[in-house]
Amino acid sequence: MKYRTSSAVVVPLLAVGLGFLAVACGSGGGDGDKGGSGGAAGGQAGSEQSGGKSAGGEDGTGTDANGGQAGGAQPSGGSGGAMSATGGASGTGGVMATGGAAQTGGTANTGTGTGGTGGTGGTAAASTCATLLCSDFEDGTVTMPFRSTTSLAKVEPLPPEMARKGSTKAFHLRVAKGGTGALIRARNFKHMGSLHGRMYYYMSRSHDKLGHTYLFRAGGSPNVEFGGQFGGWLLAPAGEINRFKKPFPAQKWACVQWEANQTTKSISVTVDGVSIGKATAKAAFTSFETVDVGYFTYHPEDYDQPLDVWIDDVVLDDKPVPCL
Repeated sequence: MKYRTSSAVVVPLLAVGLGFLAVACGSGGGDGDKGGSGGAAGGQAGSEQSGGKSAGGEDGTGTDANGGQAGGAQPSGGSGGAMSATGGASGTGGVMATGGAAQTGGTANTGTGTGGTGGTGGTAAASTCATLLCSDFEDGTVTMPFRSTTSLAKVEPLPPEMARKGSTKAFHLRVAKGGTGALIRARNFKHMGSLHGRMYYYMSRSHDKLGHTYLFRAGGSPNVEFGGQFGGWLLAPAGEINRFKKPFPAQKWACVQWEANQTTKSISVTVDGVSIGKATAKAAFTSFETVDVGYFTYHPEDYDQPLDVWIDDVVLDDKPVPCL
């Protein structure tokens, strides 16, 4: 007996097969892309540290710097949207939700998948200051675009004996033997011309027996910096060192103000309203692409006795910044 295959049977079977293929190819949205604001990252990397061992940190920059440990972990974004009948919309921080089974003998349903939102992590908060850059640490974070160069230093409440009017928290770091300190760093700043700054600074003991350190450094190569050495001050525009025999503040809060000027190739520093000095270089220093504020030493061997340093109310601007 001969059998005939009816075209009425083939068509529905073909439609069912295509429906299963659509299900297999159209899976729902997965984990989102990594997003959010990361924690403080980037260590200090150096090229000519005096004394001690220099360890390169994650994309750190600058001369004579030591590598720091990366800061807060980068958060993951949200999850993609749930499966829908046809392609879902792309969610913020997530991946596009797609898929859905095709209907046999009818039209496909339409749905929209919603992706998860990206997370926010680390210890940096968005800046709301009216100046170029600032961080007062009162919300317990280092304000972006500043980031701490190491997770070993952080914003902490001020001890009662160190209380300052209008301030309850500050950036705290401890330097022990073999350590180099910590900084808050702003990258891709790229300011030109004149850069003014102010910070409040506290050091737990005398600097008289401590070698070359810096509190501020900016630019590329050559850069401009100021700091201390054996109890006095050291100002170095374009790497040209100038020493000033005026007391380095210790065991008290001090208001430190400065101006780094590309036009005059100079840097000047004032402490509590008293001029420390002004140093002028023969060579020019570059734009202020990277700015460091904090405490860094080129001589980690000097710290048999630990040193605690606190900085507070940091401001950078294109005009003078008064003390509070």
